[in-house]
Amino acid sequence: MEWLHDLVVRDDTLETWKRRRAEIKARIETLLGEQPPATEPLDIDTLEEEYRAGILYRKIEYTVEPDERVRAWLLLPPKRPQPFSAVLCLHGTSPHGKEGIFSMKK
Repeated sequence: MEWLHDLVVRDDTLETWKRRRAEIKARIETLLGEQPPATEPLDIDTLEEEYRAGILYRKIEYTVEPDERVRAWLLLPPKRPQPFSAVLCLHGTSPHGKEGIFSMKK
């Protein structure tokens, strides 16, 4: 994470965090590049789900292009007031992809 290293420091105040958050967001957007407009409905299907330690692990599949669907894990915390923050976890490019991080199989 060399490209974020100088931003990963403890923030002492809300004001410094807000400034640093804006800097982190700008760098990530630069790294990801311009995003294409969403043209297809997501058409989300749930493939499987189970609770583990109060967290709902849901494997979903959704449309990203007219003839292309993607599978992903969606982890949902116990019931919380909304809205709440989300975390995007990008997986490696090993042959196991996101399944290398964790699996529904115990």
